[in-house]
Amino acid sequence: MNLAVNARDAMPRGGRFSIQTSNVKVDKRCAAEHPPMKCGAYVVLSVTDTGCGIDRETLPQIFEPFFTTKEPGKGTGLGLSIVYGAVKQCGGYIFVKSQPNHGTTFDIFLPVTPEGITAKEVTAPSASMRGSETILVAEDEPALQDMIRIVLTKAGYTVLGARNSADALSLLNSVNGAADLLVTDIVMPGGMGGRQLADAVCAIRPHIRLLFMTGYAAEKLIEPLLTSGHVLITKPFDSDLLLRKVRETLDRDKQARGASGS
Repeated sequence: MNLAVNARDAMPRGGRFSIQTSNVKVDKRCAAEHPPMKCGAYVVLSVTDTGCGIDRETLPQIFEPFFTTKEPGKGTGLGLSIVYGAVKQCGGYIFVKSQPNHGTTFDIFLPVTPEGITAKEVTAPSASMRGSETILVAEDEPALQDMIRIVLTKAGYTVLGARNSADALSLLNSVNGAADLLVTDIVMPGGMGGRQLADAVCAIRPHIRLLFMTGYAAEKLIEPLLTSGHVLITKPFDSDLLLRKVRETLDRDKQARGASGS
């Protein structure tokens, strides 16, 4: 999706966007030409656009966190770094070919697994991970927000969904601050990020609990959160991890009160 969004932005007057897949066996010669690639069988995902392209000076920087050539407010500089991180987590490799005014192609090499993968059995959330609290979710990616809403609703929670910080504050005001937990992405559109949103929400509801999400474990984003004791969940995450983190965050104050009372 991140590659598709970048391709769209690179073709403001339209163009062609294509996705191709192929099976490739990388031999010693090919691996030597693309270090640190290893020999073996790969599935290749090639994503191509006919947009404005990337110049030679910019190419080495495109996977760096927070690097962007877009105008202020138009991009966070995290899209390609998230792609890079996801590919590396799979043991794969990503290469880019581009020239100004001649489009861009990203070739993603994912290693073939020798064993079949069985589908994970879907089970209902256990009683320990269910709840009845109200949760405000601030996430600008529609597919992810829908997934979070479905998972939390099935577990018994009431979910308020917001696409940005302004919507989140408006929702909170409309329900008179009746929310027990704020789940927010750290990087949000509209000028107010997740940290600033959390501060504004806490001013309205001082006892609300906070759960932060991030798609890139950048030290300057993560370290202040961890040192201040906040709970953090990194993308991508599955429903089990989400439910555990939500329940952990909601129960923290209860556990603290129980320990002090004993």
